[in-house]
Amino acid sequence: MNQLIAPQPATPASRIAFAGRRSDFRRLVMRGTMLELVTVGFYRFWLATDMRRHLWSSTSVEGDAPEYTGTAKELLIGFLFALAILLPIYLIYFSSVSKRSGCGHSRAFLWFSSSTSSPNSPSTAPAAIG
Repeated sequence: MNQLIAPQPATPASRIAFAGRRSDFRRLVMRGTMLELVTVGFYRFWLATDMRRHLWSSTSVEGDAPEYTGTAKELLIGFLFALAILLPIYLIYFSSVSKRSGCGHSRAFLWFSSSTSSPNSPSTAPAAIG
């Protein structure tokens, strides 16, 4: 009557498998990187779309592969909308910071340029003592 019943081993909720090959993905990324260099980064929306299509179509969840239906044009339009919304906000913010500090626009611009430059860039590197 007081028998111990062993619990059943937990089964995974879903089986996920990836059928893509690394060489195909590497070729896709290398081609996209070269096109990004030529187009000065403008190709990034098309590269992101190609990568998502490849990864989604190569991944199956319980035997069913999802399909990525987004387009690069949609990503580009979304980026432009975000830029159109955020750029005025940043401009208003920096102009209000410069007015409060009393130093004009140069202080806000210097803060923005120093925060966006890399630590090894010439503008932030210490001057050599000669």
